[in-house]
Amino acid sequence: MLKVSKKACLIVGIGVFLVAIGILGLSGFQKADEKSQLEKQLAASQTRLQGVKLDSLSSQPAELEKQQNQLMPELALVKAELSHPVSSTNETVSVFDAAKANDLVVTEIATSRPANENVKGVTLSAIMMTAKVEGKLSKMVDFIATLNNHLKASVIKSVEIEVPEVSNADNTTAIISSGDITTATIELVFYTYRGE
Repeated sequence: MLKVSKKACLIVGIGVFLVAIGILGLSGFQKADEKSQLEKQLAASQTRLQGVKLDSLSSQPAELEKQQNQLMPELALVKAELSHPVSSTNETVSVFDAAKANDLVVTEIATSRPANENVKGVTLSAIMMTAKVEGKLSKMVDFIATLNNHLKASVIKSVEIEVPEVSNADNTTAIISSGDITTATIELVFYTYRGE
């Protein structure tokens, strides 16, 4: 066995003690550095929080409620307008009246059965109508404007105007004048709001 002198044991003991103190000191410096970084982050977060205007956030619900109260009467008017039941008979009469007012003749008219249609997230009852009218080309635009103004709960999906062509003596074709008879096919959709 090795005999270790007391002096050597004391030196080894002091060395171990110094290494332990060094490790503890290094650990303390790391913790102090972490604490300093966390304090800086906390100060930055507090500064950002102070920048958020709590007054503007607390006034937002009141402003949104004010806007909602302003829009509610308009919504009620639209619902009332769309709540009138659509019948193909009433709308057919409106198309005939508009044609008569513009010196046009309705030659064909067809309607579909009511079907549900989703319009911007709202389910509405929809009736599709297709009408053919004949008359002067110059009156067609007035007829479509009349339909658009009088049938508020409707959408004109398409208008197709057939303008007949005539052959000249030199076998060239020309479009007829605006006073000659033309045919227009109009597709409309009538909507009714059924409630929630």
